[in-house]
Amino acid sequence: MNSGRRVRRAHGSPIAQDPAAVRQARENAGKQQQELAAEIGISAPLMCEIETGRRSATPPTLAALATALDVDITHLRRKDQTHTCPTCAAQTATAG
Repeated sequence: MNSGRRVRRAHGSPIAQDPAAVRQARENAGKQQQELAAEIGISAPLMCEIETGRRSATPPTLAALATALDVDITHLRRKDQTHTCPTCAAQTATAG
């Protein structure tokens, strides 16, 4: 993922999502970027920027991504935010 570093956008504020988690969830769902972007009503270039961390997903976009990908929204958020996502908790428990 991002190896503990906070990913920052060009103007310095941290992004809302974990880009690697968004990409992994999309790939696990078997969806292409363009397909997912159309499904949630954003452009394909914006979807690419969300997955690469160049742009932050707005709260409604992050919620739409979670719904479309059938994952808990906490799984898509930056990992340095406190949350109780069962998937992340299981990964942390097995890693330690």
